[in-house]
Amino acid sequence: MAAKFVEKYQVGWQHAAKVGTIVLLFQGSGFRQINNLPYESYSAMVDMLRNEKPIWYDENQSLLATIHEPVGEEEG
Repeated sequence: MAAKFVEKYQVGWQHAAKVGTIVLLFQGSGFRQINNLPYESYSAMVDMLRNEKPIWYDENQSLLATIHEPVGEEEG
């Protein structure tokens, strides 16, 4: 399965359990829910989703990534 473009996302934090959930909504259709993320992983992924564009997700590698982003690009 090829990487999918992340169009939207939803996040949640379970305070008592101290774990996060991220739902990635893909362009066209489909989604991936990632549960029980420890704070460090949750925080890093939310930061990427908020600050980087475009974002892709490869389910085979469980990889959230930017693709073809120019070096030195300023964030907008």
